Amino acid sequence: MKKVVLLAIIFMFSGAVFSQETSNTNFKMKIKWVKNQVVFECANGCGYQMAFNAKRTVVLDQFGMVNVQKNLVKEDTSDYQFSYTKKGNQIILKGIKGVAWGELKLDFKKEYTFDNNGLVGS
Repeated sequence: MKKVVLLAIIFMFSGAVFSQETSNTNFKMKIKWVKNQVVFECANGCGYQMAFNAKRTVVLDQFGMVNVQKNLVKEDTSDYQFSYTKKGNQIILKGIKGVAWGELKLDFKKEYTFDNNGLVGS
């Protein structure tokens, strides 16, 4: 009888853990510039602040920057992914997965807030 109760408790807790692992693509992020660095500040759905050279092209997800050469985008375990590119005085964010937008074009050196549904504010 004790084994049955113990198994029931284990299944209850494992069910609670698995229910917390559902996909959640909701995030909110701010993009701004400090000198020649672009800064991504995550407010929701991830837990980082990241800065890198504004001329660099990168792929970002809920965990941070993705090394596309080592980790293929298709194998990424994050809920969302997008790329950052600077062309002239324009910033282009391209949605890869888990976002409702295909591309966001932003003016360089302005501060913006965006989420999985698109631009929230500038």
